[in-house]
Amino acid sequence: MIRLGTTCLLYLGCAAALLAQSAQNGAVFTKSIIGTLRADGSAVGKHEVIDPVGKRFTTGRNDTAVLVLSNGMGIYLQENSALVFESFDQQLPDPKLKSEYETENSRSDLTLSLESGRALFSQVEPWPTSTFTLTLPSGTLKGQVSQLNINLAAIPPELQLLEGTLYFTNRAGQKMTLQSGQQLDLDAARLSVSNQIASEISPSVQREIEDALTMTRRMRTMVLLSPARESTWEAVVLLTPEQIRTPGKDDHYIGR
Repeated sequence: MIRLGTTCLLYLGCAAALLAQSAQNGAVFTKSIIGTLRADGSAVGKHEVIDPVGKRFTTGRNDTAVLVLSNGMGIYLQENSALVFESFDQQLPDPKLKSEYETENSRSDLTLSLESGRALFSQVEPWPTSTFTLTLPSGTLKGQVSQLNINLAAIPPELQLLEGTLYFTNRAGQKMTLQSGQQLDLDAARLSVSNQIASEISPSVQREIEDALTMTRRMRTMVLLSPARESTWEAVVLLTPEQIRTPGKDDHYIGR
């Protein structure tokens, strides 16, 4: 059962709180949906807290959405994309630790599968022992990431790692390491991997990705997910006074 409540953060303006689902699993908050976002074929509303494990999130033509995760990650799904949450475990934060907006507050283990389309990933600084696994048609990525772009709709499909360290294993079991500032042709990597097939991201491509990531980062910093009590999550949407006065302010509120 989902319960709705509101609160007010004086130094930021207004906020809204939504309680939902078990705090033993990670949570997803839906944000900035343009068009339709679906989970297992059913339309998902804006500003919902969802247990994502086992669900397949999809967008259609001209549809986009941002998913804000309880581990501080924002995922910007572009049109005609399909993303599956294979598993998402989130340890409860230590109540003695101060909540930080740019640092993950507890360990998480996230396993995703991007089947099609394009997804951009923006995360706060990960907890030292957190894990991130992303399965692609060409192979599997593991490691920790702060800024990442995967575009399976491009010709050829491509990956740009702006910040982080990832280990790629292709379908043949061959492995390579990717560092910040590198990009990868995923078609070429499917057949053979070596450090020579990774190249530097060009300035023009980096600017385009950074523009998209700026929006992703802004959406995730507006939402704070934290355990409110036993078996619940609390999602607080933070608004500055300037945002409250904008014509599009209704997009920020929950349950209006």
